[in-house]
Amino acid sequence: MTIAEAEYILDIVEKALLNDGPPHRYYAVSTLKGYDILQIDAAIKLRIAREYLKLLDQPDFEKQFAEGLNLYGGLPWQIINSFVPDYQVGKSNADLAFDVIDHTTNEIKEPYASLETASSFGN
Repeated sequence: MTIAEAEYILDIVEKALLNDGPPHRYYAVSTLKGYDILQIDAAIKLRIAREYLKLLDQPDFEKQFAEGLNLYGGLPWQIINSFVPDYQVGKSNADLAFDVIDHTTNEIKEPYASLETASSFGN
């Protein structure tokens, strides 16, 4: 993935999360334009790396970089828990579009369980 593609993906995610549709808990997965959580996670990590390089020579590098990590840290889980199939958007018990939990063991499935967190990646 290139930095340009990563920025494109994150623009799509931002627009999807800022959607002014009807008030509900869930967003339609189609607003992510076919990108999955693994691609979004990779895009987040590229953004973190880019911000690291951009902020490195700034006098308040530590503070600004920590703020960015905090912003991106919860984004993958927010997406996992917020996007559902389009036809279930208004349902209160909708099925999540990204099935990352093994419901027999209640553990995170691979490859999601192996994903590095944003703060770990940043450190």
